[in-house]
Amino acid sequence: MTISAANFGIKVVRKGGDEELCLCPFHDDHSASASFNIVKGVFYCHVCGIGLNVSQLRERLGGDVEEFEGEPTDYDLVVEPLNPDLGEEYYAQYFIDRGIAPNVITRYGVRWSSKRSGAAVLPIKNLTGHLQGVAYRLLSGYTRYIVQGKPTPVWPMNLLMGVTTKTPLLIMEGAWSAMRMDTCNNGRYDFLALALLGAKANQDIVDLVQNFNVTFLYDGDKAGTTACLKMRKLMPGVRAWTVSTSPDDLDEVQMDDLFDKLLKKGA
Repeated sequence: MTISAANFGIKVVRKGGDEELCLCPFHDDHSASASFNIVKGVFYCHVCGIGLNVSQLRERLGGDVEEFEGEPTDYDLVVEPLNPDLGEEYYAQYFIDRGIAPNVITRYGVRWSSKRSGAAVLPIKNLTGHLQGVAYRLLSGYTRYIVQGKPTPVWPMNLLMGVTTKTPLLIMEGAWSAMRMDTCNNGRYDFLALALLGAKANQDIVDLVQNFNVTFLYDGDKAGTTACLKMRKLMPGVRAWTVSTSPDDLDEVQMDDLFDKLLKKGA
């Protein structure tokens, strides 16, 4: 039986024989500098010099081939209130420090993995609320999203259920940014904050949101700027602009300024 690097959340760019060329998850890779042997189950990055077998990949990134068969099963997770016996004060304090309210955590469906210490789990649901994947996000160290299952154009898709096309959508790169926007809004403005789970700009997003009043907020780094330019090209009429830093890093005064700018722009 063969196994793919995609089973560990690694993006495969090209396949040839037993080898997959993929983006290395251990550095900011844009040129597919890593390879994965689907028969031997061996990963190697020609830039980092990191070589790992399947067990080591599973330990560092999570994922396994079995977790892609059918509906994700790693969802034996605790809902509100947090359970002190499971050490979940750590997770609660993490989100408090990020300025994200407990009711927003519940609204967006974030859970905590009992299998991966220090990982938040973001359920990926379709418009009807059916669970079709999960995204892992370590709260320290390796901070990219590790997606298992079928991704959706925006997260969480199920929040779009029943939303009219007149409702403004604010779409950001990261989940924490969206949750921070929702927390600071606190019902003051009529909008829905969603995330891309990374700086992505593709046709799937265009197909989903083209009938909505959408504003894309990208971080002002290289990846965010590139995605912003691409989104403007894909959707010439959309508001796509960069912010100097991620919204989840802004204090309350800075968030108020951001809301004022959004309102002036008609978001």
